[in-house]
Amino acid sequence: MKIVFTFICALFFIGMTAAQNEESKLLDAWRNTQLQDSTRFKAMGELIQVHYLFKQTDKALTLAYQMLDLAKVIKILKYEIEANTLIARVHFELNEIEKGEEVYNKGLELAKTSKDSSLYAEKLFDFAYMYSKYEEYTKAFKTFQQSEKLYSKLGDRVNEGWSIVHQGFIYRNLGDYKESEKYHLKHLQLSQKYDIKKSISAAYGNLGEIYHKLGNLPKSIDHWKTAIRLSKEINLAEYANVGTGKLVEIYISEKQFEEAIFYLNEYIAIANTVDIPKYERSFELNIHLWQCQIDYGLQNYSKALIECEDCLTIYNVNNWNPESSILKSLYEVNKELNRPAIALNYLEKFQMATDDEKEDRARSEIQSIVFNNQILADSIAQAQEKAMLNIAYGERLRKKNQERNLFILIGVLVVLLAITYFITSRRLATAERKRHNEITQLKNALFTNITHEFRTPITVIKGMTDAIKTNLKNKQDHDFENSLEIIDRNSNGLLQLINEMLDLAKIESGNMALNMVQINIIPFVKYLSQSFQSLAEEKQINFTVNCDLDLVEMDIDVNKFTAIITNLLSNAIKFTSKQGEVRVDIDKVKLNATGYLQIKVTDSGLGISNEELAHIFDKFYQVDNSSYKHQKGTGIGLALVKDFVELMDGLINVESQLGKSSVFTIKIPITNTADPLSGLELETNASILKA
Repeated sequence: MKIVFTFICALFFIGMTAAQNEESKLLDAWRNTQLQDSTRFKAMGELIQVHYLFKQTDKALTLAYQMLDLAKVIKILKYEIEANTLIARVHFELNEIEKGEEVYNKGLELAKTSKDSSLYAEKLFDFAYMYSKYEEYTKAFKTFQQSEKLYSKLGDRVNEGWSIVHQGFIYRNLGDYKESEKYHLKHLQLSQKYDIKKSISAAYGNLGEIYHKLGNLPKSIDHWKTAIRLSKEINLAEYANVGTGKLVEIYISEKQFEEAIFYLNEYIAIANTVDIPKYERSFELNIHLWQCQIDYGLQNYSKALIECEDCLTIYNVNNWNPESSILKSLYEVNKELNRPAIALNYLEKFQMATDDEKEDRARSEIQSIVFNNQILADSIAQAQEKAMLNIAYGERLRKKNQERNLFILIGVLVVLLAITYFITSRRLATAERKRHNEITQLKNALFTNITHEFRTPITVIKGMTDAIKTNLKNKQDHDFENSLEIIDRNSNGLLQLINEMLDLAKIESGNMALNMVQINIIPFVKYLSQSFQSLAEEKQINFTVNCDLDLVEMDIDVNKFTAIITNLLSNAIKFTSKQGEVRVDIDKVKLNATGYLQIKVTDSGLGISNEELAHIFDKFYQVDNSSYKHQKGTGIGLALVKDFVELMDGLINVESQLGKSSVFTIKIPITNTADPLSGLELETNASILKA
């Protein structure tokens, strides 16, 4: 391991030295007035873009302005345009988008005056690429459309195709893979029509990526294999290398490890033929990561650990942030090797990385909605502009043929205005409806994804704490056990919150159903209350359960009833100060010839005002009282309590006096129709329910 690390460090420092030498050569070339202007400007452009643009933006901007000043002195328009392009790129990198646009537009105007349409098209493409790189997708899309049309007029099919490809990339970045597919198919058809072999290979690769995103793996694999074959035929190693790497990833994800190993060896063989230094570290990184994942899949855990750690070393040496895939692999391998502490550390880092990726996905989804709305608005504006041009044309005809066409013209104007109004109104209504539906879907999707994504890591943490506690029992490490108890309690709380959010989603969608079982309710309520005894003792609260009834057998949804009782008791203890009192009274009452089980939860807390009582069961509502500001919550619990009680045809009531106490009362009908213990899905002991 030390040898590998030393080797990687040596490569890194050799690379740094080479980069510094190259930088000095380029700077000397710029300063050498004996060289040709073209050589000097080429050196300066490379110096700015490769060495300063992303690292030393101030220096890059200073040199770009020097380049612009010299271009103006020697009066060579091509270099002046290039200098403006570099200045604009620096402003984009500094997130000064408006300033970058201003300078770029100067370069475009200069390109127009040059009367060189190919130069103007090139600058349009550069401008669009810059917009896309810095996520100004709407502007990028429109500018790529302009460059596509201009390249088409010039007969430059290669760059016409790349303009189409980048429009597809924009939709891909926004997660709209079906729309992206249309542009890549259009690129493939154009490339095949003019037999542009390099573009055909690229088109198959881009479609392979899209079909992978769409979940059509057979079609994705077929396109990638075609792309690799075509790339090899024209000796385009970089393209073939991308394709083999994608197939390695696909076969690993499908657990087809023999195929993955075959294409990994192919990837290594092709990588050795690519003589581009900047790719070397990424090649090595990919090889280690995929070998780690393959060894893990084949249960060669020790070997997988070595590969993963080598991969992490490359990240650290280059000051790169590890991707979620390597962190996940390190977690899984260490878990299998029974190294729980190390595994938990990588699990936390993996969760942080995936949280960032979720934020990126959510941002892309929002950007997609904005992008589609802006494109739709533009199409409506174009329709209106076209209608206005038609009206203007009609006006000119009316002036020439005022008497003969008077009535006809009036009719045409009325029809045009009606059509314009109809189209505009219809499209605006459609756009607004689509926007509302998309936002609603986005909200629901994010809500469901967040809850399900949180459930898995929480369950993992809980499972690991149980395992560690078991291993520590014989060592009597009470401090560590106490820490694990805190982790366990918090993970249970988070899991309860997730369950509440999922229950709330089910209720709002109308999918919540009751699962009734027959139990003896009195011992069950007492059993639930016992779990709060220790919490009450910590706060020195007098906690009692009063019941003079015999056993009451009734049908109940045990899970929902448990949620009702635990929410009420949790709130009562939470909002009762030290040395206060919480009391549970269980009784039977009769209302309109129906027997009810009545449970009262009384606390001596700070109470709730009459104004707040009106909203106490509202979803996501929290009491706005400075005395409660230290208590965190979501406002879901009591809303779910009310929904669950009403779902069981029960009643709920709350009485409170500000500064004194609160009493929550629930009444649930006593019914007895279900088979005893049928469908019971509880972690509690069945004997408790029968007792």
